[in-house]
Amino acid sequence: MTIASDTNILSLLAAANAFGELQRLFVRSTLSIPPAVRGKLQIAVEQGRAYLDIPVTAIAVSEIAVLVLTDEERTLASTLPRRLNLVPPNS
Repeated sequence: MTIASDTNILSLLAAANAFGELQRLFVRSTLSIPPAVRGKLQIAVEQGRAYLDIPVTAIAVSEIAVLVLTDEERTLASTLPRRLNLVPPNS
């Protein structure tokens, strides 16, 4: 089974020094992230958030897989709103 994660989960667990718990919890699964999450984590490390070295290293050694969208998925993604769960104005 593939488990997809986002920046918030990885960042919070790394900041709490609990990133290893995520890896132990899903030991029989593949933890995956979209490319944008990898980019956000790398930028955060460059900005001085050293605690994120742990998930960035896990990505570098393939403990966390970076998902690659197919052409069809990229086409679909381009039709979706940039941000989800936005409340419409005047509602």
